[in-house]
Amino acid sequence: MRRPPVVAHRGLARLFPENTRASVLGALDAGLRMAEIDVQLSSDGVPVLQHDADLARMSGRAGDLRRLPWSRLKGVKMPEPGRFGRRFAREPLESLAGLAGALAGRGAFTLFVELKEESLRRFGRAFMLRSVAEALAPIRGRCVLISFDHEALDLARSATRFPVGPVLRRLDQARGKALRALRAEWTFCDRRLLPARGPLAPLFGASRLCVYEVPEALDGRLLLDRGAAALETFRADTLAQELALYA
Repeated sequence: MRRPPVVAHRGLARLFPENTRASVLGALDAGLRMAEIDVQLSSDGVPVLQHDADLARMSGRAGDLRRLPWSRLKGVKMPEPGRFGRRFAREPLESLAGLAGALAGRGAFTLFVELKEESLRRFGRAFMLRSVAEALAPIRGRCVLISFDHEALDLARSATRFPVGPVLRRLDQARGKALRALRAEWTFCDRRLLPARGPLAPLFGASRLCVYEVPEALDGRLLLDRGAAALETFRADTLAQELALYA
Protein backbone atom coordinates (compact mmCIF):
# COMPACT_ATOMS: atom_id res chain seq x y z
CA MET A 1 0.00 0.00 0.00
CA ARG A 2 1.31 3.44 -0.94
CA ARG A 3 2.42 5.43 2.12
CA PRO A 4 0.19 8.53 2.58
CA PRO A 5 2.16 11.76 2.03
CA VAL A 6 2.02 13.09 5.60
CA VAL A 7 4.56 15.51 7.11
CA ALA A 8 5.20 15.24 10.85
CA HIS A 9 4.87 18.84 12.08
CA ARG A 10 7.83 19.54 14.42
CA GLY A 11 8.42 15.82 14.41
CA LEU A 12 5.92 13.38 15.89
CA ALA A 13 4.67 16.04 18.29
CA ARG A 14 1.59 14.07 19.32
CA LEU A 15 3.79 11.66 21.27
CA PHE A 16 7.04 13.53 21.94
CA PRO A 17 8.15 17.06 22.82
CA GLU A 18 8.18 19.02 19.58
CA ASN A 19 11.41 19.77 17.72
CA THR A 20 13.47 17.20 19.58
CA ARG A 21 15.60 14.30 18.39
CA ALA A 22 12.99 11.98 19.90
CA SER A 23 10.16 13.59 17.91
CA VAL A 24 11.97 13.32 14.56
CA LEU A 25 13.27 9.78 15.07
CA GLY A 26 9.85 8.84 16.44
CA ALA A 27 8.26 9.99 13.20
CA LEU A 28 10.60 7.82 11.13
CA ASP A 29 10.10 4.86 13.46
CA ALA A 30 6.34 5.26 12.98
CA GLY A 31 6.80 4.77 9.23
CA LEU A 32 6.56 8.42 8.22
CA ARG A 33 9.02 9.63 5.63
CA MET A 34 8.60 13.40 5.89
CA ALA A 35 9.14 15.63 8.92
CA GLU A 36 9.31 19.38 9.53
CA ILE A 37 11.44 21.12 12.14
CA ASP A 38 12.07 24.73 13.19
CA VAL A 39 15.54 26.23 13.58
CA GLN A 40 16.82 29.18 15.61
CA LEU A 41 20.44 30.25 16.23
CA SER A 42 22.35 30.45 19.50
CA SER A 43 24.35 33.61 20.22
CA ASP A 44 27.45 32.00 18.68
CA GLY A 45 25.61 30.90 15.55
CA VAL A 46 24.84 27.25 16.30
CA PRO A 47 21.53 26.15 14.69
CA VAL A 48 19.23 24.46 17.22
CA LEU A 49 15.81 22.83 16.96
CA GLN A 50 13.35 25.30 18.46
CA HIS A 51 10.21 27.10 17.34
CA ASP A 52 10.17 29.95 19.88
CA ALA A 53 13.08 32.30 20.47
CA ASP A 54 12.28 32.03 24.18
CA LEU A 55 12.95 28.75 25.99
CA ALA A 56 10.08 29.01 28.49
CA ARG A 57 7.39 26.90 26.80
CA MET A 58 9.67 23.97 26.03
CA SER A 59 12.11 24.03 28.95
CA GLY A 60 10.07 25.57 31.75
CA ARG A 61 12.65 28.33 32.24
CA ALA A 62 12.67 31.69 30.50
CA GLY A 63 15.55 32.89 28.36
CA ASP A 64 16.16 34.07 24.81
CA LEU A 65 18.27 31.35 23.24
CA ARG A 66 19.63 33.85 20.69
CA ARG A 67 21.45 35.53 23.58
CA LEU A 68 23.00 32.33 24.94
CA PRO A 69 26.01 30.41 23.54
CA TRP A 70 25.75 26.75 22.64
CA SER A 71 28.05 25.88 25.56
CA ARG A 72 25.22 26.94 27.90
CA LEU A 73 22.32 25.73 25.78
CA LYS A 74 23.48 22.17 25.24
CA GLY A 75 22.71 21.30 28.85
CA VAL A 76 19.14 22.64 28.67
CA LYS A 77 16.36 20.03 28.80
CA MET A 78 13.25 20.36 26.63
CA PRO A 79 10.49 18.25 28.23
CA GLU A 80 7.63 20.53 27.06
CA PRO A 81 6.16 20.43 30.57
CA GLY A 82 2.85 22.01 29.64
CA ARG A 83 1.92 18.86 27.69
CA PHE A 84 4.08 16.10 29.15
CA GLY A 85 4.94 17.15 32.70
CA ARG A 86 8.18 15.39 33.72
CA ARG A 87 7.78 12.42 31.37
CA PHE A 88 10.58 13.66 29.08
CA ALA A 89 12.63 15.37 31.76
CA ARG A 90 15.93 14.21 30.24
CA GLU A 91 15.21 15.20 26.61
CA PRO A 92 17.88 17.76 25.60
CA LEU A 93 17.79 20.75 23.32
CA GLU A 94 19.12 19.33 20.04
CA SER A 95 21.52 21.03 17.65
CA LEU A 96 20.77 20.78 13.96
CA ALA A 97 24.17 19.15 13.41
CA GLY A 98 23.37 16.58 16.10
CA LEU A 99 20.09 15.70 14.42
CA ALA A 100 21.76 15.49 11.00
CA GLY A 101 24.30 13.06 12.42
CA ALA A 102 21.53 10.91 13.91
CA LEU A 103 19.67 10.85 10.59
CA ALA A 104 22.67 10.21 8.34
CA GLY A 105 22.33 6.44 8.55
CA ARG A 106 18.56 6.30 8.17
CA GLY A 107 16.68 5.34 5.02
CA ALA A 108 14.93 7.63 2.56
CA PHE A 109 13.20 10.64 4.08
CA THR A 110 12.62 14.35 3.50
CA LEU A 111 13.37 16.87 6.25
CA PHE A 112 11.77 20.31 5.89
CA VAL A 113 13.86 22.84 7.83
CA GLU A 114 12.07 26.07 8.69
CA LEU A 115 14.35 29.10 9.11
CA LYS A 116 12.71 31.14 11.84
CA GLU A 117 12.35 34.84 11.21
CA GLU A 118 13.48 35.88 14.70
CA SER A 119 16.96 34.46 14.04
CA LEU A 120 17.10 35.62 10.43
CA ARG A 121 16.47 39.17 11.60
CA ARG A 122 18.97 39.03 14.44
CA PHE A 123 21.89 37.35 12.66
CA GLY A 124 21.22 38.12 9.01
CA ARG A 125 20.11 35.84 6.21
CA ALA A 126 23.55 35.01 4.80
CA PHE A 127 25.00 34.07 8.19
CA MET A 128 22.07 31.86 9.14
CA LEU A 129 22.08 30.13 5.77
CA ARG A 130 25.78 29.32 6.07
CA SER A 131 25.32 27.93 9.58
CA VAL A 132 22.34 25.79 8.59
CA ALA A 133 23.97 24.50 5.40
CA GLU A 134 27.08 23.41 7.31
CA ALA A 135 25.00 21.62 9.94
CA LEU A 136 22.94 19.78 7.30
CA ALA A 137 25.95 18.64 5.25
CA PRO A 138 25.61 14.92 6.16
CA ILE A 139 22.00 14.83 4.87
CA ARG A 140 21.89 17.74 2.42
CA GLY A 141 20.31 15.68 -0.36
CA ARG A 142 17.29 14.97 1.84
CA CYS A 143 16.50 18.49 3.06
CA VAL A 144 14.31 21.38 1.93
CA LEU A 145 14.70 24.86 3.41
CA ILE A 146 11.39 26.58 4.13
CA SER A 147 10.50 29.98 5.59
CA PHE A 148 8.02 32.83 5.74
CA ASP A 149 11.02 34.98 4.76
CA HIS A 150 10.99 34.53 1.00
CA GLU A 151 14.04 36.72 0.47
CA ALA A 152 16.03 34.27 2.58
CA LEU A 153 14.92 31.46 0.28
CA ASP A 154 15.91 33.47 -2.78
CA LEU A 155 19.39 33.84 -1.28
CA ALA A 156 19.42 30.13 -0.40
CA ARG A 157 18.92 29.33 -4.06
CA SER A 158 22.24 30.89 -5.04
CA ALA A 159 24.21 30.47 -1.80
CA THR A 160 23.37 26.90 -0.79
CA ARG A 161 21.53 25.25 -3.71
CA PHE A 162 19.10 23.54 -1.34
CA PRO A 163 15.55 22.96 -2.58
CA VAL A 164 13.25 25.60 -1.08
CA GLY A 165 9.66 25.99 0.02
CA PRO A 166 8.07 29.35 0.84
CA VAL A 167 5.44 29.41 3.59
CA LEU A 168 2.58 31.70 2.60
CA ARG A 169 0.97 34.42 4.67
CA ARG A 170 -1.60 35.14 1.94
CA LEU A 171 -2.81 33.04 -0.95
CA ASP A 172 -2.08 35.77 -3.50
CA GLN A 173 1.65 35.40 -2.76
CA ALA A 174 1.60 32.07 -4.59
CA ARG A 175 1.23 33.72 -8.00
CA GLY A 176 3.16 36.89 -7.24
CA LYS A 177 6.17 37.87 -9.30
CA ALA A 178 8.72 37.10 -6.58
CA LEU A 179 7.59 33.52 -5.97
CA ARG A 180 7.16 32.79 -9.66
CA ALA A 181 10.80 33.81 -10.14
CA LEU A 182 11.87 31.65 -7.18
CA ARG A 183 10.50 28.51 -8.87
CA ALA A 184 10.28 26.73 -5.53
CA GLU A 185 10.10 22.96 -5.34
CA TRP A 186 7.51 23.19 -2.54
CA THR A 187 4.96 25.69 -1.24
CA PHE A 188 3.50 25.52 2.29
CA CYS A 189 0.01 26.91 2.80
CA ASP A 190 -2.38 26.96 5.75
CA ARG A 191 -5.54 25.07 4.75
CA ARG A 192 -7.62 28.04 5.94
CA LEU A 193 -6.17 30.17 3.12
CA LEU A 194 -7.32 27.80 0.37
CA PRO A 195 -10.55 28.11 -1.60
CA ALA A 196 -13.25 25.68 -0.48
CA ARG A 197 -13.38 23.82 -3.78
CA GLY A 198 -11.74 23.41 -7.15
CA PRO A 199 -8.31 22.16 -8.29
CA LEU A 200 -5.28 23.55 -6.48
CA ALA A 201 -2.62 23.09 -9.16
CA PRO A 202 -3.53 26.29 -11.08
CA LEU A 203 -2.79 28.29 -7.92
CA PHE A 204 0.69 26.89 -7.34
CA GLY A 205 2.03 25.93 -10.77
CA ALA A 206 4.79 23.32 -10.78
CA SER A 207 5.51 23.76 -7.06
CA ARG A 208 4.36 20.85 -4.90
CA LEU A 209 1.83 21.98 -2.31
CA CYS A 210 2.03 20.99 1.33
CA VAL A 211 -1.11 21.98 3.24
CA TYR A 212 -1.03 22.52 7.01
CA GLU A 213 -2.60 22.08 9.64
CA VAL A 214 -4.77 19.13 8.51
CA PRO A 215 -6.18 17.18 11.46
CA GLU A 216 -8.87 15.04 9.81
CA ALA A 217 -8.51 12.26 7.25
CA LEU A 218 -11.62 13.24 5.26
CA ASP A 219 -10.35 16.80 4.79
CA GLY A 220 -6.93 15.41 3.95
CA ARG A 221 -8.26 13.01 1.34
CA LEU A 222 -10.21 15.80 -0.35
CA LEU A 223 -7.12 18.05 -0.40
CA LEU A 224 -5.02 15.28 -1.95
CA ASP A 225 -7.71 14.68 -4.55
CA ARG A 226 -7.68 18.40 -5.38
CA GLY A 227 -3.93 18.35 -6.01
CA ALA A 228 -2.09 18.74 -2.69
CA ALA A 229 1.18 16.81 -2.67
CA ALA A 230 1.47 16.46 1.13
CA LEU A 231 -0.35 17.19 4.37
CA GLU A 232 1.34 18.52 7.51
CA THR A 233 -0.06 17.84 10.97
CA PHE A 234 0.86 17.40 14.63
CA ARG A 235 -0.91 14.02 14.60
CA ALA A 236 1.00 12.65 11.64
CA ASP A 237 1.03 9.00 12.66
CA THR A 238 -2.72 8.70 13.18
CA LEU A 239 -3.57 10.78 10.10
CA ALA A 240 -1.36 8.53 7.94
CA GLN A 241 -3.11 5.45 9.32
CA GLU A 242 -6.55 6.91 8.66
CA LEU A 243 -5.64 8.04 5.14
CA ALA A 244 -4.40 4.54 4.32
CA LEU A 245 -7.99 3.33 4.75
CA TYR A 246 -9.00 5.53 1.79
CA ALA A 247 -6.29 4.15 -0.51
